[in-house]
Amino acid sequence: MDTLTKGLYADGMASTLTLSRLLVFGYRQRIKKNKVECEKQEEIYKQEIAHKKKELASQTLHLVQKNTFIQELMENLENIQNSPEKFKMEFRRIVMLQRKENAPDKDWEVFKTYFTEVHNDFDQKLKTLSADVSEKEIRLAAFSRMNLTTKEIAATMNVLSDSILKSKYRLKKKLGLDKETDLNTFLNRL
Repeated sequence: MDTLTKGLYADGMASTLTLSRLLVFGYRQRIKKNKVECEKQEEIYKQEIAHKKKELASQTLHLVQKNTFIQELMENLENIQNSPEKFKMEFRRIVMLQRKENAPDKDWEVFKTYFTEVHNDFDQKLKTLSADVSEKEIRLAAFSRMNLTTKEIAATMNVLSDSILKSKYRLKKKLGLDKETDLNTFLNRL
């Protein structure tokens, strides 16, 4: 080979090496940029989840407080019912307002929306464990997952605490859990 061919060959090799280095450098830069973007997006998602958890906790507290208030109001109204006649008509009106206000479905739908955003597919996970889980049992499981006490769940669902204990027992049976397994701990793992 003559020197011109050797020079061209050397220049070609140098150009190929330089081009290869530039491609590798560009690839690494793109990876770093994608990694930074992924980290930023992950941080945004974490902030959104934290916000949704706060909304969910706030909504849960609202439900508990509202239903506790309504139960206390009902007890007071029942006492008024035994009073003189002039309170009977007022009592009926307040009871009708209370029943209208205590429609759990609208509050449940709002709660369910927030809960689903925070705890992805919780109800579907329950249904895969037991296909015959009812909507009320999903509601009970969701409130248990929020670590509400039996008394708070009872107030939220407008039932007695004993009913919640029985419902929890039935739910454990449906899910195939033994007596030693804590329902709340199990649900928090879903």
